[in-house]
Formats: sequence, structure tokens, C-alpha cells
Amino acid sequence: MDYLDMAMGSANALPPGHIKYVVNDARFLPIRITHDNKQYALLGAPGNNSHLVLTEVVLPTTDFPAKSNSDTQRLFTVNDCVLLSQKVLGLKINEIAKLVGVSRATLDLHRKGANVKDMTDYQKVYDFIADIESNFGDTIKTGMRNTLINRKTLLQHFMQNRDELEKTRPFIEEVAAKIGNVTTIKSKIDDSKSNLRLSGIGRMA
Repeated sequence: MDYLDMAMGSANALPPGHIKYVVNDARFLPIRITHDNKQYALLGAPGNNSHLVLTEVVLPTTDFPAKSNSDTQRLFTVNDCVLLSQKVLGLKINEIAKLVGVSRATLDLHRKGANVKDMTDYQKVYDFIADIESNFGDTIKTGMRNTLINRKTLLQHFMQNRDELEKTRPFIEEVAAKIGNVTTIKSKIDDSKSNLRLSGIGRMA
């Protein structure tokens, strides 16, 4: 389609905000055209269907809503929950599945993009572990399996209270305190003693 020249004084000149098009078949023009966040309504010229006028219309603000911060943020996924659980708590895939309340196979399907009817449990676990990370970093994972609290490991407390994870917070704090009190002392071994201990290794009897 061609723009008609709208020079001043021309008989075809239109008021400001109006554009005239010449088309071979007006049937294929849309009723409204949107360009650069402006919308134009299609009006027919009297007595000639091949000459149509597009006039700019004022759009309500709801037609082009401003994007909110939530629109620009990436959507929460099942894999986000899995990766954070591995990073902060050192959990295995089957342990994450138990914590969320699904089977290992179901968790694998969800990670691959299968439809999840309800993300509530994933979000709950993610939010709780994110809070642990913000308070303790990723050091808790070193005491998940080898630090006993009330004769149970922290991992066992997690699984026992997976429906009420807040109950594990005192255990987490106790494990964090124990981990913080543990110091590693690197001792130097005398070379002569080291060679003596290694002598004879690999020899045939």
C-alpha cells in the first residue's frame, strides 16, 4: 500500500493525526492497526471502498500495561528447588523427592518439564532452604549426615518434619554451632617416620 501525499493545500489533505492509504483490496486491512504503541481505527471513505482512512485513537492505559517487576523476573521452576537443595544441604535427588513428597520418578519428570499441578510443596522447600542459606550459607551440608542431634542426623530430622520444616530450625542452629566449634589442625609428619610406615608396601611376600 502507498501513502498519499498530504501537502498543504491539497484536496486530499487530512487533519493532523490522519493517514490515508490506497489499497487494491480493502478486505485484507484489519479493523485496527497498532504501531509504536499507537492504535489506528479503520474508516471507509464515502463512495470509494478502495480509499480508506486510518485515524489515530486514544488507547486506554489497560491496552498497554506497564510491565511489573514480577513480569521481568524468571519464573520459579522445579529445577531451582533441586539445585538449591543440592547446593545448601547437599541433598541427593531421592532425598529431595522425599522432602517434597513425590517419587523419584515424578521429580525427574517435573525437572524435564512435565506439567506440575501444584508448585506449593516445591516453593515451600525452596523458600525454607533459601532462608537457611541467607543465615548460614552452604556450610550446613557438612553436618547433615554426620552430626547427631537427639540421636538423629539433621537429614533424619528434615525427613521426619517435612510437613513442618520450621520444627527443624533449632536442630539447624545446633548443627551450625557444632560445625563452627570444630577446628581442623594440620599436623606435620616427620619424613623419616613417613618413610618407615610406607616401607615394605608393594613388595611380594
